[in-house]
Amino acid sequence: MGADKAKELIYTGRRISAQEALRIGLVEHVYPTKPQLIAEARNLAQEIADNGSPVIGCTRAINIAMNYPSDVGLLFKFAAQHTYLQGFQQGARHMLKNVKEEK
Repeated sequence: MGADKAKELIYTGRRISAQEALRIGLVEHVYPTKPQLIAEARNLAQEIADNGSPVIGCTRAINIAMNYPSDVGLLFKFAAQHTYLQGFQQGARHMLKNVKEEK
């Protein structure tokens, strides 16, 4: 959702439907029932938690890259990629160690 649409909604206080919120990009998902919403939110939270902190750091890099001058965003992006790569390498070493132990 663009800044102009966000301002329009804030200034007018206009309420919109869930389908309209989905269409304009205010939300990512819409569910027909509250129990389904809760279940899907828990699944998404578990999926995020399973990916660990390096992935969370990458989302911070995206936020910074979108809201700061390009040089600051690029520096943070490279730092986040380095951190993520280290986490990936550590996970790969752990996985390979487990495979070798199983043989």
